Amino acid sequence: MQGGRQGKQTKGIICLETDRWEGTKDQSSVEPVLRLLERLNDYRVPYMHKRLATRKEMQYSLERYLQPTFKTHPILYLSFHGYPSCKGEQSGLWLGERKLPLENLAEMMEKRCANRIVYFGSCGTMDTDGRRLNTFLQTTKASAVCGYMEDVDWLESAAFDLLFLGKVQDVTFRYRKGLEQFDKFHKSLRETAPRLYRNLGFRMRVRSD
Repeated sequence: MQGGRQGKQTKGIICLETDRWEGTKDQSSVEPVLRLLERLNDYRVPYMHKRLATRKEMQYSLERYLQPTFKTHPILYLSFHGYPSCKGEQSGLWLGERKLPLENLAEMMEKRCANRIVYFGSCGTMDTDGRRLNTFLQTTKASAVCGYMEDVDWLESAAFDLLFLGKVQDVTFRYRKGLEQFDKFHKSLRETAPRLYRNLGFRMRVRSD
């Protein structure tokens, strides 16, 4: 197959993933998706991957990876169990058996996500009021936040994650240059995988100021 990305600058990925799936024998992981992107000739996307389960581990990893040293890795990919907004409670991630609401996650990353995007590879995390997503973006200064509103099938979400992480390589994350590109990118995702887009409830919010 002939590709068309040779010579284009890649955007590295920092992936933090839960170390608790369904039982001790479950070896599920998104790392093979990342490894494929790293090895494809047309992409060669560098990545860093870490498993964690507690709020303390999350805080430590974010403190490390949101340093300027890792500006070459502007995609923060969070692969966890998630939950939607319900009865006034905002959505978020599960860390072990404890909830981490979006608001608390944003506080961990406050003002350190400029020219980065946050991608939730989790069930339901994006199923919340748009104002809360705007607050998340304003608090973190991230260029965009993306993910799923529905309970997702593991294989289907992994396939869509691969598509997203590959296609987003051609989008600039710098605010003033990126808004129009994000719009085109979002449309391209819908047209390329319409069924997955619909079934997973993919949603993207871009910072508007």
